[in-house]
Amino acid sequence: MNTRGSSRSELLLNIIDEQDMDEAVRLIRDIGQYEHAVYHLAHRTNAPTDMPYFKATYPYSWLGYYLEKEYFEIDPVILDGFHRSEPFFWSELERKSDRHDTFFKDAFEHGIGRTGFSVPLNDRAQRKALFSVTSNMDEENWQSKIGCEREMLVQIGGVLHRKAVRQVYGTDTGPSLAPREIECLYWTARGKDCASVADIIQLSEHTVRDYLKSARHKLGCVTIAQTIHEATKHRLISF
Repeated sequence: MNTRGSSRSELLLNIIDEQDMDEAVRLIRDIGQYEHAVYHLAHRTNAPTDMPYFKATYPYSWLGYYLEKEYFEIDPVILDGFHRSEPFFWSELERKSDRHDTFFKDAFEHGIGRTGFSVPLNDRAQRKALFSVTSNMDEENWQSKIGCEREMLVQIGGVLHRKAVRQVYGTDTGPSLAPREIECLYWTARGKDCASVADIIQLSEHTVRDYLKSARHKLGCVTIAQTIHEATKHRLISF
């Protein structure tokens, strides 16, 4: 009997069946024998700050320390990972400063793991997410383990992403807006009139009005105020 293959099948089936995302990442960690597992759905918006959907088995001490040190400003896993399209080992990430070295050292000391592997996830609605697992294995053994489990991890990432989107948006797909529609709606929500929005994003006022009208129709709203409310509720824009 192929014990490793049986374990991978068990993990995938458990994740498919599990509806609670917190429990899903715990199952991935425990059955997959990883140090930690984490899923991060970025808030697709043109706002300067991100409001992510985040599920992880990381200790609270690390999450608090991460925020205290403002590591979100330099975290190469997140900053680089969301711009990648293919799975990657954390050892591939470029460390551009001493602060990057300190970041990984602090992560290890907080029990995150010696190394990691991430799967970037992108869907048709332009939502971006990252699914990662970590380990305390040395790099050679870690790469060997991932070599056997890479396909499974990509599948699990897809399952988690669909679960998260369903939880956040109420459906597997959720409503979607074009980037320009989001941009116009975001600045309108910030109190800008169409003329001001046109100046900010270098479009004609007429085009801005068309994008806002299109966004309103896509979200099934009568007024722009309702459109802003729906877009915020579905995490298409934030303030």
